[in-house]
Amino acid sequence: MQNTTGGFGGGHGQYSHLASSYATILSLALVGGNEAFSCVNRESMWRWLGRLKQSDGGFQLCEGGEE
Repeated sequence: MQNTTGGFGGGHGQYSHLASSYATILSLALVGGNEAFSCVNRESMWRWLGRLKQSDGGFQLCEGGEE
């Protein structure tokens, strides 16, 4: 489910996107809590979010995308 970049895409083979990653994490929290979170590679997610963060405190929605 999780892309090698660290985030989640909107569907199979799609680029990681902040909106779909947010929705995925919320869905995992609703359906399975801590056990469901075991499918998330937190280190790669953390690194991906770090690449999206901008110097003004905002985030890009995807790498190279709009802020």
